[in-house]
Amino acid sequence: MVALLMALAGAASAADTDQTVREALRARAAGEYSTASRLLRDALAQAPGRSDVELLLAETLAWNKQFAEAERSYLDLLVRTPQSRAARLGLARVLLWKGEYAAARRQFGALLRENPRDADALEGSATAAYWSGDFRSAAAAFRQTLALDPSRDFPRRSLAEIAAASVPEERVSFGYVDDNQPYRLLRSELHAAFSSDPLTRWSAAAGEYRSSAPIYGRASLPFIRIGNRIGLPGIRLTVDTSLGVLKYADGVVRPVGGLTLTRRVFTNGALIVRAEQRELLATATGMRTHPSVATFSAGWRRESTDGWLAAANASILRYFDANRGKEAYAYALVPFYSHGQSRLYAGASATYRDSRSSRFSFAAVSSTRIAPNDFAYAYRGTYAPYWTPQQSREARAVIVAQTKVRSIALKLHVDAGVGRDRAIAFGPDQGRTPLPASIYPVAFQRRFHPYDADLTAAIPLGRDLTAELGVESLSTVFYRAKSFHAFLVRHR
Repeated sequence: MVALLMALAGAASAADTDQTVREALRARAAGEYSTASRLLRDALAQAPGRSDVELLLAETLAWNKQFAEAERSYLDLLVRTPQSRAARLGLARVLLWKGEYAAARRQFGALLRENPRDADALEGSATAAYWSGDFRSAAAAFRQTLALDPSRDFPRRSLAEIAAASVPEERVSFGYVDDNQPYRLLRSELHAAFSSDPLTRWSAAAGEYRSSAPIYGRASLPFIRIGNRIGLPGIRLTVDTSLGVLKYADGVVRPVGGLTLTRRVFTNGALIVRAEQRELLATATGMRTHPSVATFSAGWRRESTDGWLAAANASILRYFDANRGKEAYAYALVPFYSHGQSRLYAGASATYRDSRSSRFSFAAVSSTRIAPNDFAYAYRGTYAPYWTPQQSREARAVIVAQTKVRSIALKLHVDAGVGRDRAIAFGPDQGRTPLPASIYPVAFQRRFHPYDADLTAAIPLGRDLTAELGVESLSTVFYRAKSFHAFLVRHR
């Protein structure tokens, strides 16, 4: 009789546990992972040691992005059942979702050594390779997965994405700036790119700057450039190189180009080191010489799948005329509104810039008689041949809005804030002669309010053709400008 009662009680307990598990599965199907996790813990309390319930709980924790707890659950299971394929596969997937791609590939690889036709492990290994940037290995493994199981959708979509990233591209671009120096600059470029394999991409570009200013006339500055990008997924490194030449208005040819090393750190971060030689064509006075700058920089960038964006960078500048400079910036953007295809981000940025020597010099003076033997002087200075910020500090608030109207993608970027820098004026303010007998520079601190507003629209014109149009208005301590840009891109 006692044995019969114990058996009936055990059967009732098992039925209660099964009912709790069924409720947990319904909660999982509805996306209520926290509720499902709580119910599965209740089921384990009713029936300790049930490995099927432990596997469900570990998987549910992983789906709820509780990766550390899910990993511990799978490891505990593997201590008791070291040959459990389900636990080993679950642990590998948790490592994959945590961004520990090398560890995940080792786990998937161990499963594949035991069974090379394990489609789940093969897809997991391919995904780890893909997410780590090893597109060549990923493409091969995804194709093997589809050969084993043609019904799988993720490998097919991933192969299409890898192919899309490798297709040849042709781009025609125009940019136009009109500022209050006054100065106008038109930039046009033809650009082509292709991939020799999923990890190597080549590019070539040719174009021209056309500048004009009332005092300095018009100038044409043609340029050509070639580029290469190589991915080295084994060490999580991407190497970008470019080399080109620019012909200045007086016929002098100078090299431009650079080297950029980008190494992925953690899941969403990257460390970036760059050395670059580039032209300086933002001032009208630069049309009469060969302004350029060599930049050496190091920085960090974070772009996560949850929409958080952040970066920090520090640079040393070496100008062509032996002047020196330095700059640093940092920014962060946080998504705070989302509805349908619309996104809104808010954040802040800070910037510091400094130059050893000011390239701001006296250009002209005028006077106004304010008494029979007293004159007030007005001076005009010029930055020649490039801007030289000194002790410049800026802090800005940033808003970014993105939306889609039918097939047109719209993006609005607005930032504004406050800044201070060290500026140069000239003296004396007044004197007893129509023109000052001597002129001297005077340094002072000034406050300014920079802003930038940029609106772009990406318009699909066909299956392989996209146009982008943009307009921008900005104000800095040096100038105010309006600019326009247009791109026509073809992928084939």
